[in-house]
Amino acid sequence: MTSKISCIKLIKEDLRQRTWLIAILSTVTFLFQPLMLIIGINEKTNWINTVTPGFTMKDFKFWLFNFMGFNNNALVFCVILFAILCGVSGFYYLHSKEKLNLIHSLPIRRERLFFIQFVSGFLIFLIPFTLNLLVSMLSISFQGYMSLELLKVSFAAFGIHVLFFLLLYTLTVFSMIMTGKLLIGLIVTLSLFSYGTLIVALFRLLAMRFFSTYFLKVDAYWFSWFKSLYITTDGTDGLSSPLLAYISTLNQMSDQTVPYKLILFSVIGTIVFLLLGIFLYRLRPTETAGKPIAFPKAESVLKILLSVPLGIGAAFYLDSLANQASNNIVIFILAILCAFIFAIVIEFIYTMDLKHLFVKKGALLLSVILAFGITAIYKFDLFKYDNYIPKKNEIESIAIYMDDFNTRFNYPITTNVQSTKDFLDSSALKDFGPVYQLAQKGASLFDMTDETAQYVNLKYNLKNGRSVYRMYLINETDVQNCSKYLLNNQQYKEALFQTNLYSSLDFQYVEVTDIYQSTSKLNISAAQMKTLLDIYQKDLVNASYFDLTSQFPSGTINFAPKNSSDTYMRPLFCSFTNTYDYLKELGYDLPTKIESDNVQRIEATNHDNQKNIVFNTPEDIAKILPKLTSVPYYFYKKPIEFIVTFKSNIYSSSNLFYLNSEQIPDCLKGLLN
Repeated sequence: MTSKISCIKLIKEDLRQRTWLIAILSTVTFLFQPLMLIIGINEKTNWINTVTPGFTMKDFKFWLFNFMGFNNNALVFCVILFAILCGVSGFYYLHSKEKLNLIHSLPIRRERLFFIQFVSGFLIFLIPFTLNLLVSMLSISFQGYMSLELLKVSFAAFGIHVLFFLLLYTLTVFSMIMTGKLLIGLIVTLSLFSYGTLIVALFRLLAMRFFSTYFLKVDAYWFSWFKSLYITTDGTDGLSSPLLAYISTLNQMSDQTVPYKLILFSVIGTIVFLLLGIFLYRLRPTETAGKPIAFPKAESVLKILLSVPLGIGAAFYLDSLANQASNNIVIFILAILCAFIFAIVIEFIYTMDLKHLFVKKGALLLSVILAFGITAIYKFDLFKYDNYIPKKNEIESIAIYMDDFNTRFNYPITTNVQSTKDFLDSSALKDFGPVYQLAQKGASLFDMTDETAQYVNLKYNLKNGRSVYRMYLINETDVQNCSKYLLNNQQYKEALFQTNLYSSLDFQYVEVTDIYQSTSKLNISAAQMKTLLDIYQKDLVNASYFDLTSQFPSGTINFAPKNSSDTYMRPLFCSFTNTYDYLKELGYDLPTKIESDNVQRIEATNHDNQKNIVFNTPEDIAKILPKLTSVPYYFYKKPIEFIVTFKSNIYSSSNLFYLNSEQIPDCLKGLLN
């Protein structure tokens, strides 16, 4: 016999019993949304009214969009916390025999009970969250800052928060159904939230530690939230766990990209775990309340899934602290020991009885074996990761990024920073014969210890659609030979100099800096800017290997696009005659070399040995000047800086230069001892 009491009445009753939680959620949400918003608006408007340096109405609107949109970190934390509180408070009765017997004695079907608790928990979050959003929007409207665009962003962010609350809330409910103790339930909840991400991070750390040719596809400069874990919110890492999916969705929406895969991931995850929760709720025996896991067969599985990665991660960390990277045995001993310790700790949490720590020997043994086996796979490269190179007939194209070579042409650097992976993804060579030969050498000599060796990053684009990334250490001579080939390849040079990025843009101004590092803002029309860009880029792409490697820049040219903070700043060389001729035609006759008669003194400093020499004689100055470059010393591997002081009435300033180590005058050799 089942009760005819309506679900709405039962939901209202549950809401009444959980009034304390509604009060907490309402208060916290009010503090972190309307109240912080009002305080923030008053503070920021005061900054504008008092003319705080650097803070404008544009900055205020940017802050307001972030707060109401996708960058309110405090609100994200609240959503995660509320999902756990609503899930635990609604289904905590499953962990109490007395409450469970009482509730299951009611003439209500289990599916209906689940529905009542689930819906009431969702409403406890949704009602105060929605009301506080409306209060915030009314506050903005009353102060005259509301706009249609802000309204759209606010509702979009609201939808994302609610969507991922449902996912995290469903996972919490599922964890409470699976377990019989609160502590275990919280452990399972946090595991479901982030387990996949931590596994990905662990495997990346192991690969970085043990594989010589491993290429980290996440650039260090682009880590959004999890820099130390080598996890990014910009790519597909978000699919590794619900928590990272939530943060990644907000991050990508903030960049005006709709992450359909992540949104679909959250919807599917919610539906799957909701259906699993209902199914297990029906099967869950009443007598499992108070036991660690409601389904005993899952105990060992959970213990293995937790103890193995925790053990390996702890071993990796301890081994790094002990500086035992070259020891083949220590890492295995640590992995076995740490996995063993975590396994018995988890067993103790299950039973709270020291006598039962070693009862389930099978799971304990399997945890230790798996920890040892996974560590061995990485340590000894059992699958020959470092030696792998695709067959030539399997490759569609290859992209290459040579650290010393490419970074040399990234200076002077643009504000539009391009990561190594971005470059590999945007450049690929169909004619890759010399590059493939270089890769073969790298795969066969991946453990070389040559001090002059350079890092070379490759991306193999295979015909089956798969991409393979590798990083090799290759001797300097082979790299230079490959560089000569690449700088004779038109396609590669266009990718190297990113010539296609700015061809379709309109520019607000162009600046040129001459050899004396004196900058002039050109007074020219938009059409002349376009013409100058075309001429310059032709000079750049047509430059020979000798032009680009044997000369130092005679200046720089900087194109600034409209409606953007990015700039396109690139070097000028003496051989760029077409560019210099057009600049002269525009009325800007720029010097391309420093005349020794214009120099008063040169002060040279070696930062390795702290030696310092000042050169005043015309003879020394004439010998040193042709060897100087504005490119920083770390590209030339000689830590010598030069402060060149110009004579008065010519150039009153002193400018910083560096030494091209390929040609060192005799007068400077004393600095190198």
